[in-house]
Amino acid sequence: MYPNPTQKKMKNLVSLKPMLLVCAFLLFISQASYAQKTWDGGASTSNWGDANNWSPNGVPTSSDAVTLAANGNGGADLSVTVNITNAVCASLQIGGSSADTRATLTFASSGNPKLTVTGAVTVGGNGSTNTNRGGTITFVSWSTLEAGSIVLTQSTSGNDNPGTITMVANSRLVTGSFDLGDGVATWTPSTGTVVLKANNTLPSTIFTSFHNFKDSVGTTTLSANLTVSGSLSVNKGAVLAMGSNTIGSPTSLNLECGAVTGSSITGSGLLTLAGNINVTDATTGTDGADMACPVALGATRTITVADDGTSATDLTMSGVISGATFGITKDGAGELLLS
Repeated sequence: MYPNPTQKKMKNLVSLKPMLLVCAFLLFISQASYAQKTWDGGASTSNWGDANNWSPNGVPTSSDAVTLAANGNGGADLSVTVNITNAVCASLQIGGSSADTRATLTFASSGNPKLTVTGAVTVGGNGSTNTNRGGTITFVSWSTLEAGSIVLTQSTSGNDNPGTITMVANSRLVTGSFDLGDGVATWTPSTGTVVLKANNTLPSTIFTSFHNFKDSVGTTTLSANLTVSGSLSVNKGAVLAMGSNTIGSPTSLNLECGAVTGSSITGSGLLTLAGNINVTDATTGTDGADMACPVALGATRTITVADDGTSATDLTMSGVISGATFGITKDGAGELLLS
């Protein structure tokens, strides 16, 4: 005997009901895990760490999406100070979408303040018709911002939603990537340190100049010539892919050998040195550092190469080395191969 079609359909609907309830519950949990947190200034201070400054009350947690924006009534711009060492949130928007919602994030002048944002930090408001929606990050000495990504939302014609980031000496910015909107924005690296912690491609404008620059994880790909006025560092396992772009002129170049995968710089563009090369032993393997790019010495340089304790080559330089009137002084017990 064949089952009644209507009974079969009802049975299937009943069997789906628990699954639908589970999906609805998971959706609710997902939405709840990214609660919105906005600034209301209820504590009458500018401190991030004061619970009453937030709506709903409570210092943001790693599951909160935070928005910093002035009240939009034509009053003063909003300024918020990270005054604790363990400030966190899931994402951060600086500057609003309506008129007069400009905002600035800065840091306390003492205590080594730090803010960690799991996702994107978007600097500058959005929208196309309202004015005064800019966003600003102003670092102080010994302050740190770590983010999944930095998005510099830029001003468009006739509008005011630019993004501005200003670093200072001893400040530190750690990010997975830099991204840009349209128009003109402001990036001032000063003598701060930037660390890239994921596979990324640097924009062809704005983020083309740094002081201390470190490629710590993954591959960083250049889209334009890069200027590094301080130290240039490429950690073990990381790749700095120049392509045909140039890099000039770091005052030191720091690489790692003795790893599962050593530091690597690749490309046909010219790397111009303004200082010496230092290769340290990461003590995690036997692979050496590799410089597969042309190098301009600029002066006699010292290349210090650590020995990883094996017979493996610790630094290979396979590009053309230019500077006929200059020389190389080899230091350290490690093996240097010029090929």
